[in-house]
Amino acid sequence: STQNLVMAGRCTDFPLEAPVKTMSVTCILICLLEWARADNVLVKSGSSTVCKGSKMETPTSDWVWSTHVIPSPSCTEPAAQNVGQMCQGDPTSIVMQSHGLTGCFSTSMPECKFSMRELKQLDFELVIGNCGGTWAAPLWMTPNYWGGGGKSGEIDMVELCPITAVMTNFAGAEPPTGYPKRWAVADPNDFSGHVTLWQQMANDGKHGITVKVCSNNEAAENGGSCSGHDAAFYPDIFGSIGCTSGHDCEYMLVSDIWNGLNGDDGFRACRGGSGPSHQTCTFSIQHIRISGPSFTGKCNALTSKHHTLAVPAGILENVSAQEEPELLIV
Repeated sequence: STQNLVMAGRCTDFPLEAPVKTMSVTCILICLLEWARADNVLVKSGSSTVCKGSKMETPTSDWVWSTHVIPSPSCTEPAAQNVGQMCQGDPTSIVMQSHGLTGCFSTSMPECKFSMRELKQLDFELVIGNCGGTWAAPLWMTPNYWGGGGKSGEIDMVELCPITAVMTNFAGAEPPTGYPKRWAVADPNDFSGHVTLWQQMANDGKHGITVKVCSNNEAAENGGSCSGHDAAFYPDIFGSIGCTSGHDCEYMLVSDIWNGLNGDDGFRACRGGSGPSHQTCTFSIQHIRISGPSFTGKCNALTSKHHTLAVPAGILENVSAQEEPELLIV
């Protein structure tokens, strides 16, 4: 409606003396354009199908993601919404779209938590479209106890922070606590690829997390996983706050688009002063496969049926020459 468009800030540029009819017709045309753009994104995201090999649908009863709304300090205004959808036939999948609206959109997997101490490897397929300028985190994981920023143990496997780039971050950690990575291969407005996470051990006995975002071709050439070359790295996951001082080192997967008006320090840092984006940011995560933890019930869909724990030697090049540890693969 015209009223909704005005509230969304689409029809605020008319002079006060503009005829109501002119304003209404123009707003209707804008609305139709927005609907057409959003409908197109449902089918395609740039050159990439949103759901590879299937179509988007309303979540079914075997969906591993939650349909409930869980507020977050990362985005506090307006109130959080769960707009998650799934790709047909894949209960591990998550599809999220902003439709150019101002909002805090999120979902998570509270029923499928796992111990970081058991995790060996995690793989999933990723599609991103039209998300440049939006703070989106298609898939990340948080410990049960979160505190300490970069020392928390948070792993942002795929995140647009800053909002102009596809990154792997560690809640703002910088070397030597964490080694984030900007993925030149991934266009925030049009990308289809693969992501692999490994747990590994340095020669000092400390366990680290390595994450790589790669092309579909690279994954195909490496048995369905990214190679370890030139990856992001968090050197001491078991030394993080979420895994020390009596905290249980239990983790939960999360997916969100924080396109709201206000939030915490992370909100302000990632957005860099930018307001909400009016672009129709769309992404999908498919075929999440986790090796190591034991899952039951519907969460068993996450269990990896095929994986390679031997990470290529190129993984040794994942940190700077000044800080590079010697690593052993577990």
